[in-house]
Amino acid sequence: MARCAPTGFTLMEVLVALVIAGLVVGVFFQVLAAGLRLEFRSAEVVREVTEIRRIMDALMAMDVQDSEFAWSGEDFGLSWSLGIEPVETVHKRGDLPEEVRLPGELYRYVLAYSMDRGRQGRIVRYVWYEPGFFHEEFKRTHFR
Repeated sequence: MARCAPTGFTLMEVLVALVIAGLVVGVFFQVLAAGLRLEFRSAEVVREVTEIRRIMDALMAMDVQDSEFAWSGEDFGLSWSLGIEPVETVHKRGDLPEEVRLPGELYRYVLAYSMDRGRQGRIVRYVWYEPGFFHEEFKRTHFR
């Protein structure tokens, strides 16, 4: 009488398959968790940048020469301060001895901010004004 070959898996084969499946599932959940952390972090950065840009836009819409202009503040977990720096607009053109003076004044607005979580940054905008837009007392007080 002929013997039948045993069918099915041995205990060792089942254990190896379970270990491999466990490793695959573990790696999958690690990748999923990392992706969720990255998504949460990017959404947080977008909210912060949106808030900082909103503050900068609001400040730029105001008259900086107003005596009640807010030069610094805190809003939604971030501290900020605004500064103005004049930008040199006199240039030498090539080898010519005379300087080219542009018909206006260029200023750099710098919004420095720091978040509750310790991240810091700056937003810079350049604004062109007619000569004499800022009076000398304002320049002495507010320019860096």
